Amino acid sequence: MRLSGRITLNQNATAQVKARFPGIVREVRKGQGETVNVGDVLATVESNESLQRYAVTSPIEGVVLARNTNVGDVAGETPLFTVADVSVVWAEFHVFPRDIDRIVGGQKVRVTSFEGGHSGEAPIAVVLPLAETSSQTVIARVSLPNPQGLWRSGMTVR
Repeated sequence: MRLSGRITLNQNATAQVKARFPGIVREVRKGQGETVNVGDVLATVESNESLQRYAVTSPIEGVVLARNTNVGDVAGETPLFTVADVSVVWAEFHVFPRDIDRIVGGQKVRVTSFEGGHSGEAPIAVVLPLAETSSQTVIARVSLPNPQGLWRSGMTVR
């Protein structure tokens, strides 16, 4: 059976990094596209209350996908950075109701990029128990190893 889908970030390995306390961003050390390790300093913020500076660090190993701050900005509830581990991504396929009985968790599938340049095999990790309202399809999610970074979020796959 052929299904269409899209590569998405593994939401279990994505972090929205916020400042612990409100304050002024005094230093930004990492930018979009840079690789980070757990504990790497992303920025330094001066707390409004104590006037002490503290480091905002990466809680996970991965790549900085978004940098939403600059020196002088006010840090608050908005995430300063988005960091994601892209070594494993999700391929999400839309399954129509007539085909639901043919798809089960654990079933091995071959995932191919739309232009056919990349392919890989992995089992279906989960078939979500919800139908999308607009399309009436169910999502079958495959956790796809991505050691070389060939699979990128947003890519169309089969």
